Order: sequence, then structure tokens, then C-alpha cells
Amino acid sequence: QPIMTRVVVYYSENNHMAIQVFPNPTSDWIIVNARGHEQELHIELYDLTGKLLEADLLRTGVSSKEIDMRPFPSSFYILRIFSREGKVLYSYKLQKTTK
Repeated sequence: QPIMTRVVVYYSENNHMAIQVFPNPTSDWIIVNARGHEQELHIELYDLTGKLLEADLLRTGVSSKEIDMRPFPSSFYILRIFSREGKVLYSYKLQKTTK
């Protein structure tokens, strides 16, 4: 059964950003929603050995990004979201399943 996860990350005293990653687990796509971000965000997907599999950019003014998980085998993965300065704002474990 897919689970939607919502995490609020505070990265300054006067601003906060809400991040949603869903569905988890997934067999095909995940969606990353980021509302309230005032700078571009870097999204990176890693396997459990630490190998970078996918890197993308969520530009200012764009609230969501789809990531295609179909090329990857069933396993667990780590999704990280970085600020433009390289600070890790969010790190989350995802599960890829077969249909």
C-alpha cells in the first residue's frame, strides 16, 4: 500500500519549506513536491552502496519533479535534497518494488 510522506524542513528562521515524496513504496515513478522553496534545489538518488544514480534540479518557482524508478531493480534507495550551497536539507529512504 503506497504511503505519502510529508516532511517540513526549516532552513532559515523566517522561512520553511514543505517536502512531499510519494508514493513510497513505488514500482515506477516517485513525485517530489517542494512548496515554499525560495532557491533552486538539487535532487539526488543513490543506491545503498552510495552510488549516485540520478541527479536533477528543482528550479525556483517549480513545485514538483517526477523521478523515473523503472530502470532500477527492486531495492531500497536514498533520496537527498540539497540547497544551492550543498547543504543536505532532506534525506529519505525509498523502496522500489515490482508490479
